[in-house]
Formats: sequence, C-alpha cells, structure tokens
Amino acid sequence: MKMKLGKKNLIYSIFLAVTILIIIISYLAFLLPNLYVEQNIESINEEIKKSHFEMVDGAKDLRKISKLGNQVFIEVDKGFNEIKLNSIGLKGKVDISCSEIQQSLKKIEEISIKTGKNQKMDDKDADEVEKEASKIGNYIQDNFKIEGIKTDLKFSEAIKRPDENSYTEFKKLNINTVMLSLGYREENVAEYINCILITNEDGFYKVSLDSFIAPRIEDLLPVVLSSIPMIILVLMLLVIVVSSLYSRRIVEPIVKIQRFSEVSKRSTPNYNSINFHGEDEIATLSRNIVEMDKALRKNIEKLRVEGERKEVFTRSATHELKTPIAASILLCDGMINNLGKYEDRDKYLRVLKKELLEMSSMVSEILLTTKEMEELSFGDINLRDTFEKEILKHKLKAEEKNLKVNLIGDGVLNTDSEIFIKVIDNILENAINYTSENGFIDIELGEEISIYNEEAAIPREIEKSIMEPFVSSTESKSKGLGLYIAKYYSNLIGLEIEVKNKNKGVLTVLRRGRDD
Repeated sequence: MKMKLGKKNLIYSIFLAVTILIIIISYLAFLLPNLYVEQNIESINEEIKKSHFEMVDGAKDLRKISKLGNQVFIEVDKGFNEIKLNSIGLKGKVDISCSEIQQSLKKIEEISIKTGKNQKMDDKDADEVEKEASKIGNYIQDNFKIEGIKTDLKFSEAIKRPDENSYTEFKKLNINTVMLSLGYREENVAEYINCILITNEDGFYKVSLDSFIAPRIEDLLPVVLSSIPMIILVLMLLVIVVSSLYSRRIVEPIVKIQRFSEVSKRSTPNYNSINFHGEDEIATLSRNIVEMDKALRKNIEKLRVEGERKEVFTRSATHELKTPIAASILLCDGMINNLGKYEDRDKYLRVLKKELLEMSSMVSEILLTTKEMEELSFGDINLRDTFEKEILKHKLKAEEKNLKVNLIGDGVLNTDSEIFIKVIDNILENAINYTSENGFIDIELGEEISIYNEEAAIPREIEKSIMEPFVSSTESKSKGLGLYIAKYYSNLIGLEIEVKNKNKGVLTVLRRGRDD
C-alpha cells in the first residue's frame, strides 16, 4: 500500500518530535540539575567575594551590599585584641584579648605569610588552617551567643567530621586574600558549604564567613519531571501545527504539480494551476515544468506539421515521378521491340537519358529537404561577398537572356552558410528563369534581403500556393521545387521568405523569423 506524502510527513514529524523529546528529557533529567547546582554554588561564591571585597575597600554596612542572609564580616586589629562584627542582623565589637582566638589567628597568619612566599599551600598547612579555623568557629559558637550569627546551618560540621563526606578547597584570590571552602555532605539530607575569606591588609585581618545549603539534584528532579507532560503536550501541538504548515507549503504544491502532469498527458493543462510565486525550489520547479510542457507541445506541433508536410511532399513527389518513369519505360519498350520511330535507338537513347537525368535531378532536390536541424552549424557570414559569388555562378545564364543584375547594400548574418547559399541559389535561379529577356534583377542587402526581378509575374491562380512543392506555371518546364526548397531551408535556419507580385515584377523578401 502506497503512503501519501502528507501521511509520510506526519510520521516523520512525530518521529522527529519523539527524538527531540528524548533529548530534552535527558537534558532535563541528567544535565540540567547538575548545571543548576554548580551554577548556584558558583553564584553564591561570587556574591560572597563581591561583598567581602567591598567591605575590605571601606563599605560600612553589610546589609546594603550583601544579598546573603548568613554572611558575617569580621575585622581583627593588629594586636588581636578586638573583633568588629558586621552582618545582616548584627553590627558591633567583641573583645578577644587573652583568648584562644589570638593564638589561632597568629598561626593562620604565619601559614598565610609562608604561603604567600611559596604561592602554594601544602596539605599539612591546609590541615593546620582548618584546625585553627575550627577553633575560631567553635569559640564563636560556644562563647558568643549574639543574635544575628546563625549557627543552625552546622557551620563547623566539615571541621568536626573530617571523613569521606567532608571536603576542603583552598584558593588564593590575590596576594593578600585566601578563600577556604569547607563542605559537608549529609547523606539523603543536604550539602552544607561554609566559605571563609581572609584578607591581610597592613596587619589587620578582615574575614568573611558564610554558610549555605547547596540544592540537591534529588530535590530538583521531581520539579523537572513534573513539567514533562506539559512539554510533551506542547511538543505534540507544535508537531501538528508545523506538519500542517509544511503540508500546506510543500506537500500541497507537489500534489498540484502531480495533478498538472496527469492532465498534461491527456490534454492542454491550465498553466495557472501551478503558478507559484516566489524564488524557492517549488516555485522554480513549477516554472520549469510549465516551460518544459510548452516546449514539448511546441516541438510536438512542429513534428506534426513536419510529418504532414513530408507526407504531402512524398505523395506529390511520387505523383510527379510517375510521368517521367512511365515515359522512360515506354521509350525502353519501343526500342527493345523496334516499334515505329523508336527503331532509331541513337535518337531515343538520348531522349531516355534526358528523362533519367531529369528524374535524377528531381531526386537530388528531394534529398536536399532531408537535412536535419542537428546538422546545422551557425556562424557570421558577409552577405555581400556571398551574393557576389552566387551571382557569378549564374552570370552565364543571365548573360544569355541579357539580364542586368544590380547588388546594393551590405551586412552580416549569423546562419548556416551552406544552407543559406542553397536558399539564395534557388531564389536567384528562379528569378533568372522567370525574368523576360532584357529584364533586370535588383538585390538589396540589409536587415532584410530583397530580390526584385522585372519583367516577371506569378499567375494569379498559383500566387497563394507558389511556395508549395511541384507548383509552377503551365508555360514553365520547371518541376516547381525551387521556391519550395528555398522555403524549407529558410525555415531550418530561422528565416521567413515571402514571394509576391509587385508592379511589373516579382519581389522575394528574406527576413529573420519572429520568435514564438
């Protein structure tokens, strides 16, 4: 069973939609959550860095520059005697003289100075920083119960539990600032991340502390998966709409072209039925098909006319050849049987030869009309040079009748020189044959070629059919093929020929044929 193009298009569209849907679901279920989590963590880290450096540069109120509710900014003086606290819910000072924090901060300072020289902190130093930072964090949590410092996010979990669920990342942001990320993954619950930024500026330590919960992929998946039914619905609607539009723009024109071709096989189609506007492939195809159909019909019509012409010509030629053939047979029989005057064989053999030569000439002229268009070779020829050569060929016959031949003008014609010469040869021979003694022939060259011969006339009864084969006046012994051959060859090389009576003579005009 053959499937219609529209159904094929729908099936292909559904297949494409299913493929796209699988890609989208795979992206949403596997790649997007990971990207979202990583982007979210990176975004929070960047916000912490931004607000930290703004505070280092002299900002006074953390609430105006930070978007994070848990961030705390700490400044420690050179002697480690005082801590200035600045957070969303707190702004004040804490006296830490003679406390454990001084010792921890001094150790962190020593490690930072050493790291600044080596440009890299080894694992041992990193562990030491974590240890001292843990002491600071524990001290703050255990001894400073000040509102505004939140401790419910397990700030010190990553330090208290250095196991496979915890991790530490150390990064030096510039020559004076380091960043420590302490993470702790609590199975099936959350991932807690604590960020510590420390800047040493002329002996003053400026520290930013923040903790946040990273979003879990498991928490995002239900949200993502719940949107899949809506995605499927929208995608299917999109498939139906796109398939419909595609069918209207592509399939329907192809169906019209198919119907056009079916009608074209039976009759002349309506060319406007596939007249698509635009410059796309369908519009171009439709125009090419219309042009091809017109060209084929034109060629078929030419072949039909040519076939009819050849059929008429063959019948006429057969009829014209019957008489000389019958006369030749009669002469042969008379000489063979020595009947009456035909006993004089020397005399009638010459008559028989003349008849045979006339038949041979007629056959040669008939064969001239079999040259096909494919054999033609076009090129520019000089009209004056060509006519001067042809006039010279007929000079002797023209002088016998005391005819004056005048040639004026000049020009160039793009044509098949061999065929063109046969045309003018037949026209000149016809003009010389039918012009009375002491007459003249005027030839004018230009856009049109005109040949006028006087005294001469075409009998009225054959004036309209003078170009048909075997048509000639009763007084003439011509076989009536000269002008017919001239017309046939003129059509082959794209010329029109017109022969008519004018004043006391006959005018023959050759002009470039009109394009159909």
